[in-house]
Amino acid sequence: MIKKSSILVTIVFLGAVCLSGCQRAKVGVDEKQVAGFRSKTFFNDSENVEVTLASDGLNTIVAVPKAVIARRNQIGDDELSCLAKCAKIADLESRLNCILLCPVSKSYQVFIY
Repeated sequence: MIKKSSILVTIVFLGAVCLSGCQRAKVGVDEKQVAGFRSKTFFNDSENVEVTLASDGLNTIVAVPKAVIARRNQIGDDELSCLAKCAKIADLESRLNCILLCPVSKSYQVFIY
């Protein structure tokens, strides 16, 4: 069920991107692996980050920028490592407090499934 919801979030997001001009826009992907999480950052033809998805097979992190973020300023390895530690916390309140302590929470809306 966790994987189905994360796949659904991804499909809905990419569908929204396509509705806003997929025929003209090009979407690129940067991939990396950090702290056991495989991360994909999707960016548009203006080199702005649209969404970052990271998964270790059990947990999925979805990070959507709160404002326009250039591709060169995307989530760094240390920020993703911080979120990866939070993803492994079972208690929801503790997990949310952990996310808020990560520096990435200032620029991104973060969801962990």
